[in-house]
Amino acid sequence: MIPVTFTDGVGTANLKLNKADGQTLGFSLESVTTLTTNTLTITPIHSTAASIVVTQDVMAPTSNGSSFAQQPKVAVKDAFGNACTGDNTTVVTAAREDGGTWTLTGTTTATANAGVATFTDLGATNAALVNNAQLGFTATGFTKVTSMAVTLPAPAGSNDQGESEKEQSTITTPTTQPSQESASVIINGKEQEVGKEIKKIENGKLTVTIEVNNTVMTSKINETIKNNIAKTKNSIQVIITDTKTDVAKVELTGDIIKKLEENIFNVSVKRDNVEYVIPAEEFTIDKVAENLGVLEKDLESIKIEVRITKLDETMVAKYNVKAKANGAELVFPPTAFELDAKITKDDGTTEKVEISKFSNYVERVMEIPVSVDPNKITTGIVFNMDGTYSHIPTVIFQRNGKWYAKLNSLTNSNYSVIWNTVTVSSVENHWSKDVVNDMASRMIIFNPKTFVPDQKITRGDFAEYIVRALGLYRENSEYVNKYVDMSVMGDRTSAILIASEIGIVTGYTDGTFRPEALITREEAMTMYQKAMKITNLVGIDPNSYQSYSDFSKVSSWATNYVKEVLSAHVISGTTATTISPKSNLTYAEAAQAIKNLLVKSELINK
Repeated sequence: MIPVTFTDGVGTANLKLNKADGQTLGFSLESVTTLTTNTLTITPIHSTAASIVVTQDVMAPTSNGSSFAQQPKVAVKDAFGNACTGDNTTVVTAAREDGGTWTLTGTTTATANAGVATFTDLGATNAALVNNAQLGFTATGFTKVTSMAVTLPAPAGSNDQGESEKEQSTITTPTTQPSQESASVIINGKEQEVGKEIKKIENGKLTVTIEVNNTVMTSKINETIKNNIAKTKNSIQVIITDTKTDVAKVELTGDIIKKLEENIFNVSVKRDNVEYVIPAEEFTIDKVAENLGVLEKDLESIKIEVRITKLDETMVAKYNVKAKANGAELVFPPTAFELDAKITKDDGTTEKVEISKFSNYVERVMEIPVSVDPNKITTGIVFNMDGTYSHIPTVIFQRNGKWYAKLNSLTNSNYSVIWNTVTVSSVENHWSKDVVNDMASRMIIFNPKTFVPDQKITRGDFAEYIVRALGLYRENSEYVNKYVDMSVMGDRTSAILIASEIGIVTGYTDGTFRPEALITREEAMTMYQKAMKITNLVGIDPNSYQSYSDFSKVSSWATNYVKEVLSAHVISGTTATTISPKSNLTYAEAAQAIKNLLVKSELINK
């Protein structure tokens, strides 16, 4: 939702549309039930070309020496995944990608027409059977993409198996050869065989994919639900046995996700020393189906992909340089976690929706290497597009003699764990020393060198502390600025706008936020309570407010917020019997309350 302020009866919305497919925009006005509207016509255009994508893959020739049964199509896309329909000049070249003995025939170049390069007569000649034949597609200025692997049939009557099992066994890296094994899942603690684990090259990377048999999976889920008499929360864990490939992914269909959501399942994907745990409701399958134009009865046509990817050496080196420049050390290999949904249209093209934000914290569990002292782990981090990084609420725990870091995040991206010690000199002899140093090391306190513990905290600084604490802060993020007194380039603007989007702050009725104003304790408690909603923290002492003789001084608009924060023991009074709602909060008090919030929400260690 994007709010629009009307001036002299005219409202102007600064809309940005990244997806250039057909979109529906809705408009509403407060207190107006039925709107009289004019037709709004939008003609979206794509951005600058950024990649090429195989939208129609090859199919193996039906006989030796003939053309591929299905010819490939390669689309030119912008950074948002839109087809560059205005591109009629990009030349795409096809070539053999694998090491097999065969020759590619036909016209090996195709020029884009309305953003799509279509090959028409590619074929293959080979003297013997060739397994895992693959095409690579290149175009000037774009990263190469590859086709799926296919089998080229041997000449009629030939007994020569060409790429024989004996020859394949001499290859030193078997993970580069497509293979297939059975795959199992653990449903409520019971192992079930429900599909297959396939290894092959996709887009130039070694990939292992878990493909589930829908009929078997549905049967096992129904059986589990029936046997769960106590109606406890259900779990399904997909174990990926391969540890060598670059990309590990699990494919589930929309109807399976719907069933898991309805029966309150947690979905876990575990591969080697990493586990990704997602509550089924966070797939938001109904919203995904709506965005893809899929009816509920056709949910099976939606393919959900959960991916865990090892980042390439160049990216890892970039991240290491950033960390070292900040005096920190990465203690776990940076790893990408991704989730998306896709459908294949009647014309063979694919439409995809990225699922990158969640309403509840999603867990990524990383096993700490035995060479790392668990006491030298500060926090999990999420990387921004420019290589900078931000704190993610993280719990360190031990299980069966091994140490783990559980990263709690409301988004998807690239993640790691760091050792980062910060000492704030101004609190050396202050009561808040341990808390402030901890919050500064976690990068929640962003101003350790100028931190003054007993100074009154501003509204802007307080908003940034909370956003960073919740793991929501992102460098160079873009949000709608609805406050008339805030500069787009202001030091706290990004954090304030993030806090505004998620409902932690609302500003004043005159349209201002007043970032430099000092925050009162009742204003701070209001923001803490709204943060509690995000962390699902519920108070356990509802009558605690009665202990404070000055509770009647709390503004009427803040009464319920203050009660809930006091009930959760997130913030203490200024004395045992006063909360001083109209006085200002100090930087040290803000840091202590933020740590209390995270600890009581079980998002960080005590």
